[in-house]
Amino acid sequence: MRTIWLPVYEEAKQIVDKYLTEITYIHHVVHAPSVRTLVEDLYHNLNNQKAVKIGQVSLLLAILTSTTFFWTERDMATPLFSSVEEANGQFTTWMKLALEVLEYSRRTRSDSLEDVQATIIVCFAICNVVGITSQVRSLFYTANSVAWHLGLHRIDHPHNTENTDHEFLSPNTVRAEIGRRVWWYLVASDWSVQHLKAHLEVQRLTV
Repeated sequence: MRTIWLPVYEEAKQIVDKYLTEITYIHHVVHAPSVRTLVEDLYHNLNNQKAVKIGQVSLLLAILTSTTFFWTERDMATPLFSSVEEANGQFTTWMKLALEVLEYSRRTRSDSLEDVQATIIVCFAICNVVGITSQVRSLFYTANSVAWHLGLHRIDHPHNTENTDHEFLSPNTVRAEIGRRVWWYLVASDWSVQHLKAHLEVQRLTV
């Protein structure tokens, strides 16, 4: 894995704040206090030269991707970028880095809930640029596969209490609720994409 340069903490904090106050409601797959804690933890470990969690990096990169894409003139009161064009221009850079880290996570079998969240966020941003392409569908299928592997579809299964290896052992935790949100977002998105695809096929046949 090559070296990745992240924004300094104060800049990252401002970008994350914009995401949590103005963008996250669109897909609603993160818990704001948990994300803020994640950023604190990530930068604490970086500053103390400790190992970082790959999922934390991928989620932050996904948030940077989404937020720079949605940066507008109204945000210029926050002096992070010299222009809206500069902010929007960073979208591709952060997107490529996010996808690179997500791929590294899959190769090293470090998949986490944060990776699934990051994939969803990046997918949504890409979809706004190019539509529902084969790349977007592939990323969503990957997110579904990782979510299944993590057991997000089994959070409320009655036998979870007997499985000490399950990350979401207690169904009453915040993390379990985030897992539910993520799983049902993926289910709903998969249905929507298939429905749209079928609708387009019908239109093509009737033309």
